[in-house]
Amino acid sequence: MKNRNNLFYRLAIVLASVLLLSACGGEITKLTMEEATRVMEQESDYPKVRSINVPAKVHERDWPAAYNKTGFLRKLVSAGLMEYTESTAQAPFYVLTPTEEGSKYLLSDGEIQAGGDFGRGFYIARQASENYVKVTEVAEMIRFKGPPPSIELQVTDVHFDISLSDITPFGSSLGLVDGQMGTAKTGLLWKKTAWKYMKK
Repeated sequence: MKNRNNLFYRLAIVLASVLLLSACGGEITKLTMEEATRVMEQESDYPKVRSINVPAKVHERDWPAAYNKTGFLRKLVSAGLMEYTESTAQAPFYVLTPTEEGSKYLLSDGEIQAGGDFGRGFYIARQASENYVKVTEVAEMIRFKGPPPSIELQVTDVHFDISLSDITPFGSSLGLVDGQMGTAKTGLLWKKTAWKYMKK
């Protein structure tokens, strides 16, 4: 499901780009490791914020699964970042609120966002900074043909290493550590005469 969502997300970016691009112009040059590295170093939007969505309200029927022994909500409460009030007969919901310490790391001014895993709103909490490290692989180029009168688009996936820094308690309480390595990928788009990073 995650891979399907990533594919749909990349396709949405590509289709949106159709409206921004004019004719390709110039012969397409195959993306090399060197060029991918240059684009990532000069054009990417790294470092990025890694965040986590924390439910603001959970129905009592979902609470046992949401607050199980290994669940992240229990860890955030144990770390003193979140607290909760129990459900009542009049209000069958467990309500989570950030503590004074937890409030320091909330994004979007600490406002509750609509929706979320339990459909009752969520907070966005900063966990760490993700830093670009190096390109590890350049995939095969894929061509997308948009509806007329659009042009044909060329996209190449680039795989790269990232490292974590500036770990907040929302990150450390869930096992993130400074310097932790990971992997990521993004699509570079051929635009007229060069490969370009498409910011999300």
